[in-house]
Amino acid sequence: LFRSLMSLTVHPVEYVYSEYDIHNCYNYMYWPVTLEIPNFVELEIKKPDIWNTTGQLTNGRLSIALDRSPELDVFCSDLTRTNHSRILDIAYDADTELFRSRWRKDLQYYKYHSRMMNTIYHDSPGYYMPPHLDNSHIILQLIINLVDNETGTELYQFNSNEIAYTCSGKAGQGIMFFNSPGAVHGIRNITQDRYILYSQITF
Repeated sequence: LFRSLMSLTVHPVEYVYSEYDIHNCYNYMYWPVTLEIPNFVELEIKKPDIWNTTGQLTNGRLSIALDRSPELDVFCSDLTRTNHSRILDIAYDADTELFRSRWRKDLQYYKYHSRMMNTIYHDSPGYYMPPHLDNSHIILQLIINLVDNETGTELYQFNSNEIAYTCSGKAGQGIMFFNSPGAVHGIRNITQDRYILYSQITF
């Protein structure tokens, strides 16, 4: 049985603080992450026939059709199999009060009932996603570079478009963040093809 043998490292939690909060409260938390990218991934994502060319979410962004690449299908499945429960543990332990304020049942409930879904995206030059919040069904997200990308995901201050953190564009590096009311993020200034793994734990 083919296995991708990946290893996901979640680095210590960091916080985005409000520029104007005299109480020094943070708006949301995130974790830099590192993923070992198997050699076959870059070869597979450069194949033109594995991309959905209809129904893409936004002009300039394509998603992969996993049924056209068994290797990438296993790659995504392995990420879920080895990390779904562990990622929830990390977020819960980092700030249990914040987690429970958003998700009121016990942690084991969400381990059993949530889903971890993975998608691979190809963003073309000129693609742009403005600062936004994701829908409330998402608990956590990961965005990881599959190749060396020129542009990384940006996190913003909640009350402005000021950049609070820019993710590295280096292959295998990325970010995980907890979907709280202040978790404003986006991407811009794409001037070359960008390939990322996007993962979300949803309920």
